[in-house]
Amino acid sequence: MSEVLLTGVEVKRGVLNECLRLQTELVEVAKNFMEQAHESANEQEVGGEDKMESFREQCHADRNMYAIKYRDAVNNLMTLKKINPEIESNEVRPGAIVITAQQNLFVSISLGQVNFDGESFVAISTQSPLYQIIQNKKAGDKFNFRGRDIVITDVL
Repeated sequence: MSEVLLTGVEVKRGVLNECLRLQTELVEVAKNFMEQAHESANEQEVGGEDKMESFREQCHADRNMYAIKYRDAVNNLMTLKKINPEIESNEVRPGAIVITAQQNLFVSISLGQVNFDGESFVAISTQSPLYQIIQNKKAGDKFNFRGRDIVITDVL
């Protein structure tokens, strides 16, 4: 992290805000694709009635697929918004930052790599196999994941 040492709450707040930004983008992308598929079904003219009906069916199938992605993205955004970065805990739980020698984790939603203050964090879901192993662990606790022994150096 930068020369200025941030508190655990500041790190959590920063990582959470970056996750919120990224997830909001995902919501907008899914919404735009869903709307485009809907508009295509209503606007496109394809030669022949059979072709037109087939095209419309495909557009509706695409719209439904994007609607599911949109719903999931909105649900994930709502999950993120429920995280209070001000809550301090020494145990791995939702909203915690978990520091190990291998990687930094943010227990929230499955969002992948998130960067904040020059550091990389992997946003993981509480449904992930990794979280199931590290849940309720504390700094100094060890665990094995995918054949690797890992020590939790800090929990923020």
